[in-house]
Amino acid sequence: MKSKIITIILIAFFSAVLWGSVSLNGEFVATVKMPVNYLNLPDGYIIDNYDFSKLTLTVKGTGWDIVKIMFSKDGVYDVPVGRAYGKHEVLLKSVLNRNTWITNTLEVLDIFPDKIEYDIERLVSKKVKLLPDIQLGYKDGFGLVSDIKVEPDSIVVTGPESKINQLQYIKAKPIVLANLERKVSTSLSIEKISTFDYSTEDVKVNFDVQKIVNKTFDNIIVEQRGVPTSKELLLMPSKITVVLSGGISILGKMTNSDIKVYVNFDDVMKDNSGSVEPIIEVPNTTKILDVKPKKLDYIIKRY
Repeated sequence: MKSKIITIILIAFFSAVLWGSVSLNGEFVATVKMPVNYLNLPDGYIIDNYDFSKLTLTVKGTGWDIVKIMFSKDGVYDVPVGRAYGKHEVLLKSVLNRNTWITNTLEVLDIFPDKIEYDIERLVSKKVKLLPDIQLGYKDGFGLVSDIKVEPDSIVVTGPESKINQLQYIKAKPIVLANLERKVSTSLSIEKISTFDYSTEDVKVNFDVQKIVNKTFDNIIVEQRGVPTSKELLLMPSKITVVLSGGISILGKMTNSDIKVYVNFDDVMKDNSGSVEPIIEVPNTTKILDVKPKKLDYIIKRY
């Protein structure tokens, strides 16, 4: 019984193949889509601003001819380009003879569109900045404690001269990173633009996430800057306390010497209140939460 079923299936299959083969010898009218293939483009130039990347052709011919152009890699419409720089227009039926897939048994009845326009431009390159688009989310109590470093931060882009000249930057595809609690190293893909080539397709991005804590730094000496030799500046007090917020590993390694606190003599001379606010410089990975005292009294002695 099983062998009979297999025999019936084989007969049906070969019958279908035979019927299809006979049918494809007949004449048909069909609509096919074809990409445009630009021929003879000079080295160092590129096609840009073309109207259509695919044409719709109505063809008449044997079924075999139609199947061949629909499924063969030769099913492209060749258009020879002018060698002159600038805008061009081509009536597509005028270049039928450049398409070798058109045979004596295959006729092109119609082409849509009937003409195409395109530009020939110089191919140029430019190095431009890459803009990352990263949305960060942190685990409770954690935060960003470093700069976001993109490597490389600039990409060489090659394309049509008119577009490259206007290009100021390129974008990376947006990504979302959530629940972060440690160092991150990942890749960003480039948001590609048609007719452009890129020196790389993705870049590396690195940054550090740590648990955020507070640390108090006492007895930081206030430096005096710009005091002339004929004068003496007395600050009261001469030391302050600074409270910082930052990553646990970063603050754990910091000492008073990593915090710069100073007063400019010129600022004192401009003051009329009798007290001055010190300037405080801390690593950009930390944040100042509190300063005690916030202002310093002063006395200026003259010699």
